[in-house]
Amino acid sequence: MSHTSYNDMEVRRQRALDEASAWLVRLQDATPTGADRSAFTDWLRESPLHVGAMLRMSHMDSTLMTFDGWGDVPQESGPFTDTVIEYPTRFEGRKGTLRSRALSSSRTGLLLFGALAALLVCVGVMLWSVGVVGGSILSTANGERRDVELLDGSAVRLGPETRLRIRMSDRERTVKLERGEAVFKVARDSIRPFIVTAGRTRVRALGTEFGVERRSTGLIVTVAEGRVAVNESQIQLAAGDQVTVAPAGAPGAIRKVNSADLLAWANGRLVFDNDSVSDVVERFNQYNRIRLEVPDSRIAQRRLSGSFEATDLESFLAFLQSSMPVAVTRSDHGERIRITAPASTPSQAP
Repeated sequence: MSHTSYNDMEVRRQRALDEASAWLVRLQDATPTGADRSAFTDWLRESPLHVGAMLRMSHMDSTLMTFDGWGDVPQESGPFTDTVIEYPTRFEGRKGTLRSRALSSSRTGLLLFGALAALLVCVGVMLWSVGVVGGSILSTANGERRDVELLDGSAVRLGPETRLRIRMSDRERTVKLERGEAVFKVARDSIRPFIVTAGRTRVRALGTEFGVERRSTGLIVTVAEGRVAVNESQIQLAAGDQVTVAPAGAPGAIRKVNSADLLAWANGRLVFDNDSVSDVVERFNQYNRIRLEVPDSRIAQRRLSGSFEATDLESFLAFLQSSMPVAVTRSDHGERIRITAPASTPSQAP
């Protein structure tokens, strides 16, 4: 494993532990609702790392709760020094109250629920691997990106407002892109091909990295490395190739592109090359809670090129104002920004 890959794995493991800790606290605060249980189970299903992290955090929490030495921890606050950090505690006595010595019934139920959920996930993993039940669903909201490691070792990076349905069987690995965009780094498996479907389009890869984006105008496939086949080998794409497949399934011409730029969104950067202002604004709105609006169609049709951090709206607005005559108006306590022609200057056709 390369140093970079090792660091990436460590980052994913630490993030899984952080998320497991957050789930533990969230589920301890109150009786878990049905929505909580569903969201928690979905999170566990996303990756074996999540299951392992939750079991580790649950074990650590249980060990701390049954520790006999809490009575030796000072209750009174003492002077703070550079080498001593006050440890506040809610426990009284060494063996007496410790939440009734072991765990309260609600906490016992929580840990039992966590263990059962993890067990169900493990059982589900085995069932999915042989195609007994349907696959898992991954989704993101506005402004959210997510990295998921699949059971076969493949990695998926989901863009905002994306929904995937994943199914692993003994014959093939299938991902249905219901909406949005994703970049796939596929683990090699000569027996089970990796297939991404969207509408009438099937993208097949054996070991490669590529992006798929579903729009109203069709499906855009961009290859970063390796090769993919579109619609049962109707066309072959190599690294640096891109094609748009119409909703009816007819592919357009293959284009040579800078795949690193076109897939830069996966790393939080948006790169535009002679794109319309309306398209650029639509992309920024996917990545930000603050909404941009361009009510003037003549401004919306103007073209621009540039590279921006996806969440850096201020830099984009400054660039826009420096490159064309526009005014920026903020409303709804800054939650909405309108891009219009300046009051003193009528908008010009492009």
